[in-house]
Amino acid sequence: MKLWISLTSMMAAMAVFSIGLMEGCRNVATPTFPATSTPIPTNTPALTPTPTGTPTNTKTITPTGTPTGTATVTPTFTPSATGQATFTNTPTSTVTNTATQTPTVTATSTPAAPTSTQTPCGPTAFQSTYNFNSGNNCWNVDAGSSSLVTAFGATSSLQHSGNNSFQVAVNNTSGATGSVQIEVQYTPAQNLCGDSVTLWAYVDSSLYAAGEHLQVFDQNTGYANFEAGGYGTLSGGGTWIQYVHSGLADTNVIQLGVQLTGIPAGQTGSFYIADVNIAGPPVPVQTWTFSTVNGWSSVAPVGSLAVTNISTFLAPCNSSTSALDINFSGTTTDIMAETAVTQDWTSLNLTTVQVQYYFNASVGSYASTFYPYLRANGKLYGGTYGGGILSCGGGAPAPACTYLADNTWYIIAFAPSGGTWATDETTVTAIGVNPHLNGAITSGDYIIGEVELY
Repeated sequence: MKLWISLTSMMAAMAVFSIGLMEGCRNVATPTFPATSTPIPTNTPALTPTPTGTPTNTKTITPTGTPTGTATVTPTFTPSATGQATFTNTPTSTVTNTATQTPTVTATSTPAAPTSTQTPCGPTAFQSTYNFNSGNNCWNVDAGSSSLVTAFGATSSLQHSGNNSFQVAVNNTSGATGSVQIEVQYTPAQNLCGDSVTLWAYVDSSLYAAGEHLQVFDQNTGYANFEAGGYGTLSGGGTWIQYVHSGLADTNVIQLGVQLTGIPAGQTGSFYIADVNIAGPPVPVQTWTFSTVNGWSSVAPVGSLAVTNISTFLAPCNSSTSALDINFSGTTTDIMAETAVTQDWTSLNLTTVQVQYYFNASVGSYASTFYPYLRANGKLYGGTYGGGILSCGGGAPAPACTYLADNTWYIIAFAPSGGTWATDETTVTAIGVNPHLNGAITSGDYIIGEVELY
C-alpha cells in the first residue's frame, strides 16, 4: 500500500478535488547500534487537505454531444517529502465523438496546501509472518533514519513469491556513510527466545555498494538489550537474497527490525524486505548441556576443556547454571573443540546444529568469529577460516563471517550443505565449534551454554 493522490478531471458543472491518504506508521523508538539510550517516540505525519477557499464553477454552454473515452492509469512510485510512498496517477482519454459546444469552467479560489496531522500507528499485536499484501502491517522507518528516507510503504511494484514487499526509498544526503533502520513494535512484549527470523531482501543496483550489510535486531522492554544478528553481506544489487537470523535470545521483545548499513554518501535508490517469517524453536533430537564436559575436548590444539558456572549470566532459553569454557591461552588464535559421534543424519532426519555462545571482554567486541562445524565422511563442513566446505568466509554459498559485541549471549544455527553432503551426511563422526580471534588478540574465554541437533 502506498500514498495515493488522484485528481479527477474537471468536467460539467463543478470541480471535484479528491486526495487520498494512507495512514502513516512511525516508530516510537530510535535504537543505535548497539543501543545506548531510550529512543524518543515520534509519529509519522499523515496529510489532510484543508482548502482555503471554495471553488465555484460557472457553466456557460451546455454541450450538445456526449464525449466518451477510456482512461488509462499508470501508477508510478514517487518519493515524497512527507516520508511516505506516493502514487501519481495520470489518466489519459481518447474522445470518440466531438462535442459541438465547449463548456468553460472558472474557479474563483485555489485550495491551499494540505496541513499535517499526527496519526500514530503505535505498538501492534505480534505476527509470525509479514507478506505486506494488506499494507505496512505497522512497520515504520526509525526516526533516526528519517533524514535519509524520502518515502516508504508496502508495494506491489516488486514482489517476492507472489507477495508484496515493504519499500524504503533512500537518498543519503548526509555527507557520510549512513544506515537505515525499519522496525515494528509489539504489545504485549513477546518471548522470542530460541526463535529464528527469515526474510528476503532486495537492494536496487543504484543503492547497492560494496561493504553494505543487512542485519536483523530486536529490543527488550525498556530498550534494555539490543540483540542483533550477524551482518549479512550483500552480494550485489538488483536481486533477492535470503537472510536468516538463527536463534533470538530476548524474552520480552517490544521491537523487531532490520538495518541496512554502509550506505555511501550520495547513494540513492530503494531497498525492500519481503516474506518475513518468525519461527519458534524446533524440538531437538539431541542436546548437550555442560554440568560436565559431556565428552567434549579441544582437538586443535589438543587439550582438555573445563566447566564454568554461569549462574550470574544464564544462557538464553536454558536454565542450566553450568557451561563449557573454551579458554585461549595466548598461544593460538584458533581453537576447534568437538565431541565424537557416530550418526546418520539422513536416518535421524537432522539438518542443523545450533549452539549458544558467549565471549568475555578480554576477547573484545567485533574482534572474533565463531561457527559450528561437522566432520562427515572425512570432510569438514563449517567452521571459521578452517578451510572446510561452507566455512565462514569460504565463498558462496558459505555464511558471512560474523563479528559481534562481547558480554552477550548469542544463538547460532548451522545447516551444512554443498560439496558431497548428500552422501557424507550418512557418516557424521564429530560435532564441533570453532572460535577464531582476530589480529593480535590471543587470550580470552568462549562459553558454550548448550548444543542442539534438530
